[in-house]
Amino acid sequence: MSIWLHYWKRNDVDRFLRISNFKVDCTGSDQSRFHNQYKAGDIVWFHSILENNQHVILGRLVLDQKMSKEQASNHVGRPFAASIKFETYWVSLKPWHSIQTITITDIARQFQFEPHKPLPPDYTGQHFQSIRELTLADHNILQERWDAWME
Repeated sequence: MSIWLHYWKRNDVDRFLRISNFKVDCTGSDQSRFHNQYKAGDIVWFHSILENNQHVILGRLVLDQKMSKEQASNHVGRPFAASIKFETYWVSLKPWHSIQTITITDIARQFQFEPHKPLPPDYTGQHFQSIRELTLADHNILQERWDAWME
């Protein structure tokens, strides 16, 4: 099992936050890791950097099945917007949680990543242009924050 940190652009996050009861239930990407390294059972954490450089966790998936856009749309029970550009999606095991904005600005610089490449003090969204792999220790830090928020 691998654990991934997948960045969502601020514009996409703003749009998702305006959708009533938006669930983090699947993900698409054109990055090679998505197609070649993601596997069923992997954990994917979604994050973004919002206004005022607030770094947040948005949700988490446990990958279940890789599907076409049409199959994924049917599986999650909602139509995908015509603007969605990906043809392949990973759908998560349930439960599917609503999108969150859990601040991680104070802990993000602790992440070490695989391979070891910590964030610089002045990091931005550009440091997440590629999907990053988290260490188990990084995951545990995020999971602790997630669990405290979700209680």
